[in-house]
Amino acid sequence: MSNYQVGQWQVLVDENRLSPVAGADIEAQTLLPKVMTLLLYFIENPNRLLTFDELNQAVWPKEVVGDNAIYNLIGQLRKVLGDKASKPEYIETLSKKGYRLIALVKVISAESMAPGPSKEASVIEAKTASNKKWWVTASLGFVLLVLLSFTAYLWQSNDKAVIYSAEELPDIPRQHFTLAMFHQHKHSQKHTQKAIEYLQQTQAVVPQFLPAYIELGYANLWLALRNPQAKSLLFKKVQVLSDKAMALDDQAIDSRLLAACLKWFGGDKQALTDLAPALLKSKTASTSSRLAVANILFIQSNRVDAIKHQELAVSGCPDCASAYYALATSQSVAMALTQAFKNYDKFLELSAYEGDNPMNLANLNRLTTAKLSAMNQWIEKAPTPAKLLTHQRNTLALFYLSLGKQAQAQKLMNDAQADKDSNFFTLYTQAAVAGAKKDFERTTAMLLKRHEHYPDNRRFAFSLALAYLMIDQTDLSFELLTTGVFEVPPTQPSNTDDIKDSEFHRWSLYGTLLIRGKELGEELEGENQGNGQKIMALLEAKITSGLMATDIQSNMTYASILALQGKTEQALSQIKQVLEGGWVADFNLNWWHLEDDPYLQSLKDEPAFIEMVGDYHRRIGEISGD
Repeated sequence: MSNYQVGQWQVLVDENRLSPVAGADIEAQTLLPKVMTLLLYFIENPNRLLTFDELNQAVWPKEVVGDNAIYNLIGQLRKVLGDKASKPEYIETLSKKGYRLIALVKVISAESMAPGPSKEASVIEAKTASNKKWWVTASLGFVLLVLLSFTAYLWQSNDKAVIYSAEELPDIPRQHFTLAMFHQHKHSQKHTQKAIEYLQQTQAVVPQFLPAYIELGYANLWLALRNPQAKSLLFKKVQVLSDKAMALDDQAIDSRLLAACLKWFGGDKQALTDLAPALLKSKTASTSSRLAVANILFIQSNRVDAIKHQELAVSGCPDCASAYYALATSQSVAMALTQAFKNYDKFLELSAYEGDNPMNLANLNRLTTAKLSAMNQWIEKAPTPAKLLTHQRNTLALFYLSLGKQAQAQKLMNDAQADKDSNFFTLYTQAAVAGAKKDFERTTAMLLKRHEHYPDNRRFAFSLALAYLMIDQTDLSFELLTTGVFEVPPTQPSNTDDIKDSEFHRWSLYGTLLIRGKELGEELEGENQGNGQKIMALLEAKITSGLMATDIQSNMTYASILALQGKTEQALSQIKQVLEGGWVADFNLNWWHLEDDPYLQSLKDEPAFIEMVGDYHRRIGEISGD
């Protein structure tokens, strides 16, 4: 197989590696499989505009992932190439259209790179169109090979844990189940939903395949625990799947464990008394079963046994991000910080496909008083090393902010290394520290700096647009939200189907800006203010209809939507429910306290809201021990 030279890099295809050309003062880089696939496609199509749809088909031929996944993968590729979007030497951004490889491409024959004094590197020109087609096919085949190799590795039986062998399945359902397992343990709702889709396709073709029902049951259970408003419906789905699994094989350990987990969350706290110890001895239980049982043990404050099950899950599935995340969480609460950080780093490594997303790096589980109380136990006892790794420093600072400990957070971010650090996560944390001190001008400055470093990241652009709203720069907020990496949204969506879950918060901000149209100029007055109210009504309908997967943070968003529609009593009632459910400020998501929320400003003079703000700060004080 030929290798390539792109700019200052030699692309070693078989090794998934970039090696500097002679004389280049840069270090070799290892690429993730999809990053290599993307690079190869650029190489086969130099100096040509590649649209988002074309890149989607090249890298994800069997699924539609959306533009944001492409933005993130482009960001990863630029990072390993040492390229900058503002001054590109390799990949040029063509706004709203796609990308183009602008660096010189040469093909280096494999023979010319073999060791030996008599051989010199022979460089030849790029192949013809027919060879390009061959390489595209090879690239797509490479992606499938990676997925199949990954799954084969997961499915091998050992003495710890297995996922399942699907060798008996026909080709198509086996591929579907392979992809389902790839997504099942990526620890995100998006990937869990994708796993459900593939599992349902497997189930439709092979209705007697037990593992499909087991994994579907755990996937829906995982979603139910994170989406309070859809919890009842999802539990019913799990019950149906559990009943089917038991009908297929009521002696299988996974069938019994799924049924027991469902009973436990239904109130039967003895459901796992006998099965949990038996799971430690099992050689056939799935990783999903181990992690579900470990989660229940952790809730019961039985961290010792939870860690045992999580360690078995990691041993049996060494590429499951969810297993490392669960183990790191338990170890951190158990004060095993060295191991916790090590496993959390592994989780980050396995989650790298998500791209430059601070939510991943910040250990983001929606914060509740119970979670914060547990975290505070080890934060108070943990030594603060003289030199923290970037994600360790920022994660601790964000936890300090959530506990109301602004001085400790500020101290961490005053570290000399932090001052020099332009890492996107550090800029985000500095923005949060400023927001907690109500210095929203500095918050905006930090987010603007981050946006300038990562102009292709839609999440970063949205954060900046929201920050502009905080300082009443609504014109800048509107401009950023409707240009650049964002497509201009329609003034009025026709129905809830026009509002994707991934765009929910953008629609919320867009509607807010339309409602506040007087501040944007005469062209946005009158009719468009009414359209803003219509958008809010659709957002409310989407949440209340159960069409959107919601969580505790989304419930607070629901309160803001009610407030923006002038439904004061309903908004206050919703906020009260969320606060009573244990919600506190999560500075992974916001840079303000409850009273500063820009969406709730219409409530600030309401006596009931003022009382809630006082209760909110009291709760934070109790957790932090102040």
